Amino acid sequence: CHLYWVDMIPESGPPISREEEAMFGDVIVRYYEEMDGVLAGFIEMADENTTVILTSDHGHSGPKPTGDYHRWGIAMHDPTGVLAFSGKDIAEGRELADASVLDITPTILALCGLPVAEDMDGSVLTEAIDRDFLRAHPVRTIETYELELEPTDVADREPIESPIDDEVRERLRALGYIE
Repeated sequence: CHLYWVDMIPESGPPISREEEAMFGDVIVRYYEEMDGVLAGFIEMADENTTVILTSDHGHSGPKPTGDYHRWGIAMHDPTGVLAFSGKDIAEGRELADASVLDITPTILALCGLPVAEDMDGSVLTEAIDRDFLRAHPVRTIETYELELEPTDVADREPIESPIDDEVRERLRALGYIE
């Protein structure tokens, strides 16, 4: 979306040529259609014991006009993202109005019958879970999943370098997540 928004909605940004609009104007729509097909493939492979969770870390609203120019990159993010559950033990037709990406891990733990750490940000999205499942498997908690390490244990640890670290950093920089 960051790269092709203005091709899809030319009036949302700096001028582009008609050729560029014709060539790239439907890239975002085609990408969404492709991803819908990928998701459909996962759902087709799922059996009756499978739960599928679809999520995004944010929505997308296009560049923001600010006087004489438009702000790009992270300014295009919309806080309303996507979160959908489907499958075994999921309540049908429920709206998750106040859900957060921070609620996903606690909810997955609860669906797996595992305790949720009390020190976790976020909480179990009980409105997404079938009531019969919750009656049979009430949400349990533990204090934490964090390991208690002596300060020297942490200080002596060296980060594990990965050959793709630089590539990932550059992609995050290009998207506006880091400077």
